[in-house]
Amino acid sequence: MSSLLARLLLGLLAVVAVWESVASLRPPRISDGDVRALTTVVRAQYQSGELIAVAPAWLSPLVQRELGDLMPVEHLARPDGKRFARISEVSLPPFHSADVAGLTHLDEQHFGPLRLRRYQQTPARIAFDLTEHFLDATVSQIALSNPNGERPCLWAGSLPGTVSRSTTVGGFVCGSNRVERRTMEIDYQPRRGLVTELESGQRTLLRFSIPDSAWQGSTLHLWLGLHDYHQRKQALGPVSVVVDLDEGQVRLPLTVEVHQGFVHHQLELPKGSGEVHHLRFELSSSSAPHHFVGLHGELRR
Repeated sequence: MSSLLARLLLGLLAVVAVWESVASLRPPRISDGDVRALTTVVRAQYQSGELIAVAPAWLSPLVQRELGDLMPVEHLARPDGKRFARISEVSLPPFHSADVAGLTHLDEQHFGPLRLRRYQQTPARIAFDLTEHFLDATVSQIALSNPNGERPCLWAGSLPGTVSRSTTVGGFVCGSNRVERRTMEIDYQPRRGLVTELESGQRTLLRFSIPDSAWQGSTLHLWLGLHDYHQRKQALGPVSVVVDLDEGQVRLPLTVEVHQGFVHHQLELPKGSGEVHHLRFELSSSSAPHHFVGLHGELRR
């Protein structure tokens, strides 16, 4: 009898241990008071151009509810936090924002389970932003079966900055598909950049002419991923992206997988001479349609 009782007690202790382990995995309760107290401090000490980074991602709507006017879409859809001199990180430990990786915080405050840390860094110098210079790009399309038959993709629709609620932003039209600038959804996060809708049997080309003053001494930082949750569910196979630097001086083949997220590539630029340098992207997929390639690039120093 004592042996049976001992086994029952051991079983009960095991159940309690499992329950405590499961309970410890549940996130702590976050009260509105904690959120408001923290965001009041952030607002009081906010400096123009500061980045407010939030981790984990599901916490961001609570912070945006209080600080949305300080968190513009250009900040929310950033590729990373390197261009910001000052960052306030709102987090639920042990989570951290990737924007502060490698940085040392200046101070720290706690509001219930929430933590506020502030960081400063020397920001990256952006010599040329491909997304900002989208209207200066040249877009064309080539049939894979006829590599000599390049066709221009012409602009259709309104120019950015002139759009009202009754119109839509324009883009370059390539047959039945488009290349446009927009706020994308990649890996369930907003991302700023260019979207190229691929077409079966076609290769889409994006060309940028970059002045020597921006090219020399810079490194190309490129982010690639697939836009739109619903399109990713239907997309099959990878996308091929060839990066051509200065008319073939360097050609780098890259692959975009369906579920890869917004992947960062850092590419060295050839040191060619001349007033203008050329950057070309060649995008295609053997299993298009349903591939909406998201791209953002910056020449940084």
